[in-house]
Amino acid sequence: DDRQRHLPAAGWHPGGLHQKEGAVAVPEGPCETQGVPLGGAEPGRCQQRECPRRRQGGAGLLSPGQEAVQIQLRIGTAVSLAPPISGELFCCSGCRVGRVLGAFSANSDGLRHPAAASLSELICALALVFSLVGCTISAPDTVGSIGDFEITSGMYLLAQYGAYQQAAQLAGTDQDTTDVKAFLKETITTDPDSGETAVLSDYVAQKTQETLETLAAVDARFKALGGELTAEQLSTADRYAQQMMDQYGDTYTANGIGLETLKAFERIQLKHTLLLTLVYGPDGESPVDDSDLTEHLDSQMYELAYVNIPLYNTSTFVFASDDQKAQMLQLAQAAAASCSETQDGSVSEQVSALHSAASAALPDIYAVLDSTPAEDASSVQTELLTESDLTGAFTQDGAADAVRGLVYGEAAAAQYNAASIILMMRIDPLQVSTLDALRTQILSDMKGDELEDALTAYGSTLENDLSTSAMNKMPASKIVNPSSPSNS
Repeated sequence: DDRQRHLPAAGWHPGGLHQKEGAVAVPEGPCETQGVPLGGAEPGRCQQRECPRRRQGGAGLLSPGQEAVQIQLRIGTAVSLAPPISGELFCCSGCRVGRVLGAFSANSDGLRHPAAASLSELICALALVFSLVGCTISAPDTVGSIGDFEITSGMYLLAQYGAYQQAAQLAGTDQDTTDVKAFLKETITTDPDSGETAVLSDYVAQKTQETLETLAAVDARFKALGGELTAEQLSTADRYAQQMMDQYGDTYTANGIGLETLKAFERIQLKHTLLLTLVYGPDGESPVDDSDLTEHLDSQMYELAYVNIPLYNTSTFVFASDDQKAQMLQLAQAAAASCSETQDGSVSEQVSALHSAASAALPDIYAVLDSTPAEDASSVQTELLTESDLTGAFTQDGAADAVRGLVYGEAAAAQYNAASIILMMRIDPLQVSTLDALRTQILSDMKGDELEDALTAYGSTLENDLSTSAMNKMPASKIVNPSSPSNS
Protein backbone atom coordinates (compact mmCIF):
# COMPACT_ATOMS: atom_id res chain seq x y z
CA ASP A 1 0.00 0.00 0.00
CA ASP A 2 1.23 3.49 -0.77
CA ARG A 3 0.83 4.58 2.85
CA GLN A 4 2.65 1.60 4.30
CA ARG A 5 6.17 1.64 3.01
CA HIS A 6 9.55 1.82 4.67
CA LEU A 7 11.29 5.14 4.30
CA PRO A 8 14.88 4.36 3.33
CA ALA A 9 16.44 7.77 3.56
CA ALA A 10 13.99 10.39 4.62
CA GLY A 11 10.59 10.42 6.12
CA TRP A 12 7.85 12.45 8.10
CA HIS A 13 10.12 14.93 9.92
CA PRO A 14 10.94 14.48 13.59
CA GLY A 15 12.14 18.06 13.62
CA GLY A 16 9.09 19.46 12.04
CA LEU A 17 8.03 18.92 8.47
CA HIS A 18 5.64 16.13 7.74
CA GLN A 19 3.62 13.53 9.47
CA LYS A 20 2.98 9.88 8.70
CA GLU A 21 -0.09 8.14 9.99
CA GLY A 22 1.72 5.51 11.98
CA ALA A 23 1.54 2.67 9.45
CA VAL A 24 5.25 1.94 9.86
CA ALA A 25 6.40 0.39 13.12
CA VAL A 26 8.60 2.70 15.17
CA PRO A 27 11.89 0.97 16.04
CA GLU A 28 13.63 1.37 19.36
CA GLY A 29 16.36 3.95 19.49
CA PRO A 30 17.04 6.63 16.91
CA CYS A 31 16.77 6.11 13.18
CA GLU A 32 19.85 5.20 11.28
CA THR A 33 20.88 7.94 8.89
CA GLN A 34 18.88 6.37 6.11
CA GLY A 35 15.77 6.50 8.27
CA VAL A 36 16.10 10.08 9.44
CA PRO A 37 14.49 12.82 7.35
CA LEU A 38 14.94 16.53 7.44
CA GLY A 39 14.32 17.45 11.02
CA GLY A 40 16.48 14.63 12.31
CA ALA A 41 15.68 12.36 15.20
CA GLU A 42 16.95 12.24 18.71
CA PRO A 43 17.81 8.92 20.34
CA GLY A 44 14.68 7.15 21.45
CA ARG A 45 12.50 9.52 19.44
CA CYS A 46 12.49 7.94 16.00
CA GLN A 47 9.64 8.85 13.71
CA GLN A 48 8.92 7.54 10.27
CA ARG A 49 7.76 10.48 8.21
CA GLU A 50 7.22 11.05 4.54
CA CYS A 51 8.24 13.99 2.41
CA PRO A 52 6.32 15.63 -0.40
CA ARG A 53 7.80 14.75 -3.78
CA ARG A 54 10.56 12.78 -2.08
CA ARG A 55 12.43 10.64 -4.57
CA GLN A 56 15.31 8.33 -3.87
CA GLY A 57 18.19 9.28 -6.09
CA GLY A 58 20.38 6.20 -5.70
CA ALA A 59 23.61 7.07 -7.43
CA GLY A 60 22.27 10.44 -8.37
CA LEU A 61 19.73 9.65 -11.11
CA LEU A 62 16.45 11.33 -10.29
CA SER A 63 13.23 10.18 -11.81
CA PRO A 64 11.02 13.00 -13.14
CA GLY A 65 8.48 14.21 -10.64
CA GLN A 66 4.88 13.38 -11.45
CA GLU A 67 1.89 15.60 -11.08
CA ALA A 68 1.08 16.02 -7.41
CA VAL A 69 -2.35 16.42 -5.93
CA GLN A 70 -2.24 18.56 -2.82
CA ILE A 71 -5.00 17.91 -0.34
CA GLN A 72 -5.09 20.77 2.09
CA LEU A 73 -8.04 21.39 4.35
CA ARG A 74 -7.14 23.91 7.00
CA ILE A 75 -9.96 24.35 9.41
CA GLY A 76 -8.42 24.68 12.79
CA THR A 77 -5.17 25.03 14.63
CA ALA A 78 -2.23 22.78 13.93
CA VAL A 79 0.69 23.25 16.25
CA SER A 80 3.11 20.76 17.74
CA LEU A 81 1.14 17.65 18.56
CA ALA A 82 1.53 15.10 21.31
CA PRO A 83 3.26 11.87 20.20
CA PRO A 84 1.11 8.86 19.27
CA ILE A 85 3.76 6.36 20.39
CA SER A 86 7.13 8.06 20.61
CA GLY A 87 8.60 11.27 19.33
CA GLU A 88 6.52 14.29 18.44
CA LEU A 89 4.26 15.21 15.57
CA PHE A 90 4.54 18.63 14.06
CA CYS A 91 2.53 20.79 11.74
CA CYS A 92 3.63 20.81 8.15
CA SER A 93 4.43 22.86 5.15
CA GLY A 94 2.07 25.79 4.79
CA CYS A 95 0.46 25.45 8.22
CA ARG A 96 -0.64 28.67 9.87
CA VAL A 97 -1.34 28.73 13.61
CA GLY A 98 -5.00 29.36 14.24
CA ARG A 99 -6.08 28.25 10.79
CA VAL A 100 -4.37 25.10 9.68
CA LEU A 101 -5.29 21.50 10.16
CA GLY A 102 -3.32 20.16 7.27
CA ALA A 103 -2.56 18.65 3.94
CA PHE A 104 -1.26 15.61 2.23
CA SER A 105 -0.42 14.92 -1.38
CA ALA A 106 -1.01 11.92 -3.57
CA ASN A 107 1.52 11.72 -6.35
CA SER A 108 0.90 9.72 -9.46
CA ASP A 109 4.21 7.96 -8.81
CA GLY A 110 2.15 5.76 -6.51
CA LEU A 111 3.31 7.33 -3.28
CA ARG A 112 1.14 9.28 -0.91
CA HIS A 113 3.12 12.11 0.59
CA PRO A 114 1.92 14.45 3.33
CA ALA A 115 2.36 18.12 2.83
CA ALA A 116 0.35 19.04 5.93
CA ALA A 117 -1.59 17.04 8.43
CA SER A 118 -5.18 16.54 7.34
CA LEU A 119 -7.88 16.64 9.98
CA SER A 120 -8.43 12.92 9.63
CA GLU A 121 -4.67 12.32 9.91
CA LEU A 122 -4.44 14.62 12.91
CA ILE A 123 -7.26 12.77 14.58
CA CYS A 124 -6.01 9.28 13.84
CA ALA A 125 -2.52 10.21 15.01
CA LEU A 126 -3.83 11.56 18.27
CA ALA A 127 -6.08 8.52 18.59
CA LEU A 128 -3.10 6.28 19.16
CA VAL A 129 -2.57 7.72 22.61
CA PHE A 130 -6.16 7.36 23.68
CA SER A 131 -7.13 4.71 26.21
CA LEU A 132 -10.60 3.58 25.41
CA VAL A 133 -12.56 4.43 28.50
CA GLY A 134 -16.10 5.67 28.71
CA CYS A 135 -18.97 4.40 26.65
CA THR A 136 -19.84 4.54 23.00
CA ILE A 137 -21.63 7.74 22.09
CA SER A 138 -25.27 7.49 21.16
CA ALA A 139 -26.31 10.24 18.77
CA PRO A 140 -29.06 11.34 16.40
CA ASP A 141 -28.55 10.71 12.67
CA THR A 142 -27.96 14.39 11.83
CA VAL A 143 -27.64 17.71 13.59
CA GLY A 144 -29.04 19.72 10.69
CA SER A 145 -27.35 21.45 7.79
CA ILE A 146 -25.22 24.40 6.75
CA GLY A 147 -26.30 25.59 3.34
CA ASP A 148 -27.09 22.44 1.37
CA PHE A 149 -24.51 20.41 3.28
CA GLU A 150 -26.05 17.95 5.73
CA ILE A 151 -24.10 17.55 8.96
CA THR A 152 -24.34 13.98 10.18
CA SER A 153 -23.81 13.23 13.83
CA GLY A 154 -20.56 11.50 12.95
CA MET A 155 -19.26 14.54 11.10
CA TYR A 156 -20.24 16.76 14.00
CA LEU A 157 -18.41 14.49 16.45
CA LEU A 158 -15.36 14.40 14.20
CA ALA A 159 -15.27 18.19 14.07
CA GLN A 160 -15.81 18.46 17.81
CA TYR A 161 -13.13 15.87 18.47
CA GLY A 162 -10.64 17.80 16.35
CA ALA A 163 -11.60 21.07 18.04
CA TYR A 164 -10.85 19.59 21.45
CA GLN A 165 -7.42 18.45 20.27
CA GLN A 166 -6.76 21.93 18.91
CA ALA A 167 -7.59 23.33 22.32
CA ALA A 168 -5.31 20.77 23.98
CA GLN A 169 -2.37 22.23 22.06
CA LEU A 170 -2.97 25.56 23.79
CA ALA A 171 -3.13 24.13 27.29
CA GLY A 172 -0.84 25.50 29.96
CA THR A 173 1.68 23.27 31.67
CA ASP A 174 -0.52 23.14 34.75
CA GLN A 175 -3.64 22.09 32.83
CA ASP A 176 -4.62 18.44 32.53
CA THR A 177 -6.13 17.78 29.11
CA THR A 178 -6.84 14.15 30.01
CA ASP A 179 -9.54 15.16 32.47
CA VAL A 180 -12.00 16.26 29.80
CA LYS A 181 -14.79 17.54 32.01
CA ALA A 182 -12.45 19.60 34.19
CA PHE A 183 -10.41 20.90 31.26
CA LEU A 184 -13.52 22.13 29.46
CA LYS A 185 -14.15 24.52 32.37
CA GLU A 186 -10.69 26.06 32.24
CA THR A 187 -9.36 29.10 30.38
CA ILE A 188 -6.70 28.89 27.68
CA THR A 189 -4.62 31.53 25.94
CA THR A 190 -5.62 31.50 22.29
CA ASP A 191 -3.22 34.22 21.11
CA PRO A 192 0.11 34.46 22.96
CA ASP A 193 0.96 37.76 21.27
CA SER A 194 -2.19 39.61 22.31
CA GLY A 195 -2.86 37.57 25.43
CA GLU A 196 -6.40 36.81 24.25
CA THR A 197 -8.04 34.03 26.24
CA ALA A 198 -11.14 31.86 26.02
CA VAL A 199 -13.02 29.42 28.18
CA LEU A 200 -12.17 26.07 26.68
CA SER A 201 -15.74 24.89 26.24
CA ASP A 202 -16.51 28.07 24.26
CA TYR A 203 -13.37 27.63 22.19
CA VAL A 204 -14.26 24.03 21.31
CA ALA A 205 -17.78 25.06 20.32
CA GLN A 206 -16.43 27.89 18.15
CA LYS A 207 -13.85 25.73 16.39
CA THR A 208 -16.39 22.98 15.84
CA GLN A 209 -18.70 25.50 14.17
CA GLU A 210 -15.87 26.90 12.02
CA THR A 211 -14.90 23.40 10.92
CA LEU A 212 -18.43 22.55 9.87
CA GLU A 213 -18.78 25.85 8.00
CA THR A 214 -15.56 25.19 6.11
CA LEU A 215 -16.68 21.69 5.16
CA ALA A 216 -19.93 23.12 3.86
CA ALA A 217 -18.09 25.86 1.97
CA VAL A 218 -15.76 23.36 0.28
CA ASP A 219 -18.71 21.24 -0.80
CA ALA A 220 -20.71 24.22 -2.08
CA ARG A 221 -17.83 25.84 -3.99
CA PHE A 222 -16.85 22.53 -5.56
CA LYS A 223 -20.38 22.04 -6.86
CA ALA A 224 -20.70 25.64 -8.01
CA LEU A 225 -17.52 25.36 -10.10
CA GLY A 226 -18.71 22.18 -11.77
CA GLY A 227 -16.48 19.81 -9.86
CA GLU A 228 -17.23 16.12 -9.82
CA LEU A 229 -15.24 13.28 -8.27
CA THR A 230 -14.43 10.38 -10.54
CA ALA A 231 -15.06 6.77 -9.58
CA GLU A 232 -11.33 6.32 -9.10
CA GLN A 233 -11.08 9.32 -6.81
CA LEU A 234 -14.03 8.12 -4.76
CA SER A 235 -12.46 4.69 -4.47
CA THR A 236 -9.15 6.18 -3.35
CA ALA A 237 -10.79 8.33 -0.69
CA ASP A 238 -12.81 5.38 0.57
CA ARG A 239 -9.74 3.18 0.71
CA TYR A 240 -7.87 5.65 2.90
CA ALA A 241 -10.90 5.94 5.16
CA GLN A 242 -10.99 2.16 5.53
CA GLN A 243 -7.30 2.10 6.40
CA MET A 244 -7.85 4.59 9.19
CA MET A 245 -10.80 2.63 10.50
CA ASP A 246 -8.78 -0.59 10.39
CA GLN A 247 -6.01 1.01 12.41
CA TYR A 248 -7.96 3.16 14.87
CA GLY A 249 -11.50 1.80 14.73
CA ASP A 250 -11.88 1.26 18.47
CA THR A 251 -11.01 4.86 19.22
CA TYR A 252 -13.24 6.22 16.48
CA THR A 253 -16.12 4.07 17.69
CA ALA A 254 -15.60 5.20 21.28
CA ASN A 255 -15.98 8.76 20.07
CA GLY A 256 -19.01 8.09 17.88
CA ILE A 257 -17.13 8.31 14.58
CA GLY A 258 -17.81 5.61 11.99
CA LEU A 259 -16.47 4.51 8.64
CA GLU A 260 -19.05 6.43 6.61
CA THR A 261 -18.00 9.63 8.37
CA LEU A 262 -14.36 9.03 7.51
CA LYS A 263 -15.30 8.33 3.90
CA ALA A 264 -17.28 11.55 3.71
CA PHE A 265 -14.42 13.52 5.20
CA GLU A 266 -11.82 12.05 2.85
CA ARG A 267 -14.06 12.96 -0.07
CA ILE A 268 -14.38 16.54 1.16
CA GLN A 269 -10.60 16.75 1.42
CA LEU A 270 -10.28 15.60 -2.15
CA LYS A 271 -12.79 18.24 -3.26
CA HIS A 272 -10.74 20.83 -1.44
CA THR A 273 -7.64 19.72 -3.29
CA LEU A 274 -9.37 20.03 -6.62
CA LEU A 275 -10.61 23.51 -5.72
CA LEU A 276 -7.06 24.81 -6.15
CA THR A 277 -7.23 23.90 -9.81
CA LEU A 278 -10.87 24.89 -10.23
CA VAL A 279 -10.10 28.36 -8.86
CA TYR A 280 -6.47 29.02 -9.80
CA GLY A 281 -5.67 26.52 -12.58
CA PRO A 282 -5.20 27.44 -16.26
CA ASP A 283 -8.94 27.10 -16.91
CA GLY A 284 -9.97 28.16 -13.43
CA GLU A 285 -12.07 30.97 -12.06
CA SER A 286 -9.01 33.13 -11.31
CA PRO A 287 -6.11 31.53 -13.18
CA VAL A 288 -2.54 32.15 -12.04
CA ASP A 289 -0.14 32.85 -14.89
CA ASP A 290 2.69 30.38 -15.46
CA SER A 291 5.24 33.16 -15.11
CA ASP A 292 3.95 33.92 -11.62
CA LEU A 293 4.11 30.25 -10.69
CA THR A 294 7.69 30.03 -11.93
CA GLU A 295 8.72 33.16 -10.04
CA HIS A 296 7.22 31.80 -6.83
CA LEU A 297 8.92 28.46 -7.34
CA ASP A 298 12.29 30.14 -7.86
CA SER A 299 12.06 32.65 -5.02
CA GLN A 300 9.93 31.00 -2.34
CA MET A 301 10.49 27.26 -2.72
CA TYR A 302 13.68 25.21 -2.49
CA GLU A 303 14.34 21.88 -4.14
CA LEU A 304 17.07 20.20 -2.12
CA ALA A 305 19.06 17.07 -2.76
CA TYR A 306 20.45 16.03 0.59
CA VAL A 307 22.04 13.46 2.84
CA ASN A 308 21.29 13.43 6.54
CA ILE A 309 24.12 12.98 9.04
CA PRO A 310 23.18 12.13 12.65
CA LEU A 311 25.07 13.86 15.43
CA TYR A 312 25.12 10.75 17.58
CA ASN A 313 26.60 7.29 17.48
CA THR A 314 24.00 5.16 15.71
CA SER A 315 24.89 2.11 17.81
CA THR A 316 25.22 3.58 21.29
CA PHE A 317 23.01 6.65 20.73
CA VAL A 318 25.56 8.83 22.49
CA PHE A 319 25.45 12.42 21.25
CA ALA A 320 28.44 14.25 19.87
CA SER A 321 30.15 16.83 22.03
CA ASP A 322 30.38 20.39 20.77
CA ASP A 323 33.94 19.77 19.58
CA GLN A 324 32.87 16.60 17.79
CA LYS A 325 29.97 18.42 16.14
CA ALA A 326 32.34 21.09 14.88
CA GLN A 327 34.71 18.45 13.51
CA MET A 328 31.87 16.57 11.77
CA LEU A 329 30.50 19.79 10.29
CA GLN A 330 33.93 20.78 8.99
CA LEU A 331 34.25 17.42 7.21
CA ALA A 332 30.75 17.77 5.76
CA GLN A 333 31.51 21.27 4.52
CA ALA A 334 34.65 19.98 2.81
CA ALA A 335 32.51 17.36 1.09
CA ALA A 336 30.10 20.07 -0.07
CA ALA A 337 32.97 22.14 -1.46
CA SER A 338 34.13 19.16 -3.53
CA CYS A 339 30.88 19.33 -5.54
CA SER A 340 31.58 22.75 -7.02
CA GLU A 341 32.76 21.46 -10.42
CA THR A 342 29.25 20.24 -11.32
CA GLN A 343 27.43 23.46 -10.40
CA ASP A 344 26.69 24.23 -14.04
CA GLY A 345 25.92 20.63 -14.99
CA SER A 346 22.64 18.75 -15.24
CA VAL A 347 20.69 17.78 -12.14
CA SER A 348 21.74 14.16 -12.59
CA GLU A 349 25.39 15.21 -12.67
CA GLN A 350 24.93 17.48 -9.65
CA VAL A 351 23.21 14.85 -7.54
CA SER A 352 25.69 12.19 -8.62
CA ALA A 353 28.47 14.48 -7.42
CA LEU A 354 26.71 14.96 -4.08
CA HIS A 355 26.31 11.20 -3.71
CA SER A 356 29.99 10.62 -4.49
CA ALA A 357 31.05 13.32 -2.04
CA ALA A 358 28.87 11.85 0.68
CA SER A 359 30.14 8.33 0.02
CA ALA A 360 33.73 9.53 0.35
CA ALA A 361 33.17 11.69 3.43
CA LEU A 362 30.74 9.73 5.59
CA PRO A 363 33.23 7.11 6.86
CA ASP A 364 35.45 9.85 8.29
CA ILE A 365 32.47 11.81 9.62
CA TYR A 366 31.01 8.78 11.39
CA ALA A 367 34.47 7.82 12.68
CA VAL A 368 34.48 10.98 14.81
CA LEU A 369 31.93 9.18 16.99
CA ASP A 370 33.55 5.73 16.58
CA SER A 371 30.70 4.73 14.32
CA THR A 372 30.30 3.50 10.76
CA PRO A 373 27.71 4.58 8.20
CA ALA A 374 25.03 2.19 7.03
CA GLU A 375 25.34 0.82 3.52
CA ASP A 376 22.81 3.29 2.11
CA ALA A 377 23.71 6.24 4.35
CA SER A 378 24.95 8.19 1.33
CA SER A 379 21.71 7.76 -0.62
CA VAL A 380 20.59 11.15 -1.86
CA GLN A 381 17.02 12.25 -1.27
CA THR A 382 15.22 15.21 -2.77
CA GLU A 383 12.50 17.39 -1.35
CA LEU A 384 10.76 20.58 -2.39
CA LEU A 385 10.58 22.87 0.63
CA THR A 386 8.65 26.04 1.31
CA GLU A 387 9.58 28.97 3.51
CA SER A 388 7.46 27.54 6.31
CA ASP A 389 9.37 24.25 6.02
CA LEU A 390 12.63 26.10 6.50
CA THR A 391 11.48 27.91 9.62
CA GLY A 392 9.95 24.71 11.00
CA ALA A 393 12.79 22.29 10.34
CA PHE A 394 15.98 24.38 10.12
CA THR A 395 15.99 25.50 13.73
CA GLN A 396 19.69 26.12 14.28
CA ASP A 397 20.89 29.69 13.90
CA GLY A 398 21.80 30.44 10.30
CA ALA A 399 20.64 27.06 8.94
CA ALA A 400 17.60 28.37 7.05
CA ASP A 401 19.64 31.26 5.66
CA ALA A 402 22.19 28.74 4.41
CA VAL A 403 19.46 27.23 2.26
CA ARG A 404 18.13 30.58 1.07
CA GLY A 405 21.60 31.62 0.00
CA LEU A 406 22.15 28.65 -2.31
CA VAL A 407 21.94 28.99 -6.08
CA TYR A 408 21.05 26.05 -8.28
CA GLY A 409 23.83 23.46 -8.27
CA GLU A 410 25.54 24.87 -5.19
CA ALA A 411 26.21 22.57 -2.23
CA ALA A 412 26.62 23.34 1.46
CA ALA A 413 26.56 21.65 4.84
CA ALA A 414 24.97 22.93 8.01
CA GLN A 415 23.77 21.74 11.37
CA TYR A 416 20.07 22.32 11.04
CA ASN A 417 18.73 20.96 14.32
CA ALA A 418 20.08 19.61 17.57
CA ALA A 419 20.55 16.10 16.21
CA SER A 420 21.53 16.41 12.56
CA ILE A 421 23.82 17.86 9.95
CA ILE A 422 22.57 18.15 6.39
CA LEU A 423 24.84 17.82 3.38
CA MET A 424 22.72 19.48 0.72
CA MET A 425 22.60 20.89 -2.77
CA ARG A 426 19.94 23.17 -4.22
CA ILE A 427 18.74 21.93 -7.58
CA ASP A 428 16.44 23.35 -10.22
CA PRO A 429 12.98 21.85 -9.64
CA LEU A 430 12.10 22.36 -13.30
CA GLN A 431 14.94 20.02 -14.25
CA VAL A 432 13.36 17.41 -12.00
CA SER A 433 9.69 17.98 -12.82
CA THR A 434 7.58 20.01 -15.23
CA LEU A 435 5.68 23.10 -14.21
CA ASP A 436 2.41 21.27 -14.83
CA ALA A 437 3.55 18.47 -12.52
CA LEU A 438 4.33 21.01 -9.79
CA ARG A 439 1.39 23.32 -10.45
CA THR A 440 -0.86 22.19 -7.61
CA GLN A 441 2.00 22.09 -5.13
CA ILE A 442 3.03 25.63 -6.04
CA LEU A 443 -0.58 26.84 -5.97
CA SER A 444 -1.03 25.30 -2.54
CA ASP A 445 1.92 27.27 -1.19
CA MET A 446 1.16 30.41 -3.18
CA LYS A 447 -2.63 30.58 -2.88
CA GLY A 448 -3.49 28.28 0.01
CA ASP A 449 -4.06 31.04 2.55
CA GLU A 450 -6.12 33.05 0.08
CA LEU A 451 -8.32 30.05 -0.64
CA GLU A 452 -8.77 29.34 3.07
CA ASP A 453 -9.74 32.93 3.78
CA ALA A 454 -12.30 32.79 0.98
CA LEU A 455 -13.73 29.48 2.20
CA THR A 456 -13.92 30.71 5.78
CA ALA A 457 -15.72 33.87 4.73
CA TYR A 458 -18.06 31.99 2.42
CA GLY A 459 -18.85 29.33 5.02
CA SER A 460 -19.88 31.95 7.54
CA THR A 461 -22.48 33.31 5.10
CA LEU A 462 -24.20 29.99 4.44
CA GLU A 463 -27.55 29.44 6.10
CA ASN A 464 -27.09 27.73 9.44
CA ASP A 465 -29.80 25.21 10.18
CA LEU A 466 -28.11 23.25 12.94
CA SER A 467 -30.23 21.84 15.75
CA THR A 468 -29.11 22.96 19.19
CA SER A 469 -31.06 20.16 20.85
CA ALA A 470 -29.38 17.56 18.62
CA MET A 471 -25.90 18.95 19.30
CA ASN A 472 -26.62 19.08 23.04
CA LYS A 473 -27.03 15.30 22.95
CA MET A 474 -23.34 15.05 21.98
CA PRO A 475 -21.52 17.28 24.48
CA ALA A 476 -17.75 17.64 24.36
CA SER A 477 -17.60 16.17 27.85
CA LYS A 478 -18.24 12.77 26.22
CA ILE A 479 -14.94 12.88 24.35
CA VAL A 480 -12.66 9.93 25.13
CA ASN A 481 -9.18 11.24 25.89
CA PRO A 482 -5.97 9.63 27.22
CA SER A 483 -6.20 8.18 30.70
CA SER A 484 -9.29 10.25 31.33
CA PRO A 485 -11.88 9.18 33.87
CA SER A 486 -15.08 7.81 32.46
CA ASN A 487 -16.94 10.51 30.58
CA SER A 488 -20.14 8.54 30.23
